[in-house]
Amino acid sequence: MEHFLDYLRNIAEEREGVLQPAYRINGAPDAEERVLEHLAGYLGDGPVRVGNQAFEHVQNDVYGEMVLAVSRLFLDTRFVGEIPQLTGVEIVGSLLDQIESRLEEPDAGLWEFRERSRLHSFSVLMHWAGSRRAVEVAEALGATELAERARTVENAAAELLATRCWNDDVGALTQVAGESQLDAALLLAVHLGYLPPEDPRATTHVDAIRDALSVDGGLLRRYSSPDDFGTPAAAFTVCTFWLVEALAILGRTDEAKELFDYLLSLHNGLGLYSEDILPDTLEQSGNFPQTYSHVGLINAAFRLSRRWD
Repeated sequence: MEHFLDYLRNIAEEREGVLQPAYRINGAPDAEERVLEHLAGYLGDGPVRVGNQAFEHVQNDVYGEMVLAVSRLFLDTRFVGEIPQLTGVEIVGSLLDQIESRLEEPDAGLWEFRERSRLHSFSVLMHWAGSRRAVEVAEALGATELAERARTVENAAAELLATRCWNDDVGALTQVAGESQLDAALLLAVHLGYLPPEDPRATTHVDAIRDALSVDGGLLRRYSSPDDFGTPAAAFTVCTFWLVEALAILGRTDEAKELFDYLLSLHNGLGLYSEDILPDTLEQSGNFPQTYSHVGLINAAFRLSRRWD
């Protein structure tokens, strides 16, 4: 964990707050994507690629996510005091600068749409979460001015979510500001506390996403609208784990446990998960093994392991 946080800190400092969505393991910014023509892919499901074109994209959710990640350096008692106060203020301040300047900037979104740029609600949600955490860090560092500025950005992001990203007709935060399609990533609005469990919108939000994006057996797609590769059919593994956690947060633990048990039955025999699950056959598909599928599993397991009363 210490090495990973150092890796993130190096990127945040070296790039002066301007971030790409992806870097090499050595921190280098180039990751040119190319197709390996001599490989057919699993069951012929090519193309097989190396690299990742995402390193060229603008994905503005990365700034809030970086704040959430490096905040452990300043809030976790195992690290407190290791980084000088001024350095901490500079790191968080430069990230907050980017959040503030990009609040309403269209981007490729979490799912890396390759041919279009729009104001994605998930990016705005991460602006809100990042600036909210920046307030905590600034207060811990005794940086009053930074805390006040971060609170202003947090309020501006919350206003954007409430006025442009929330759709009363749908009863949910939508994938794109001003549009009606839904996105499973917005379940994190419940996880992150923007929609707390006592807020009636949290229930309509979760149910709307579940109803719109469920495939057979209750597994979730990321979204239902066409993307660069056609109309999505496969369930995206981590999205269903996100749903498990959201249901647990809302107190619907029986529903959450039933869905979690179903997901546990779909691993590959060794407890591993890929990026996708094909709903017709329940076969695994896509990148394998996929890290964030397992992160979703771990977080959902922790959430369900808490006392139900």
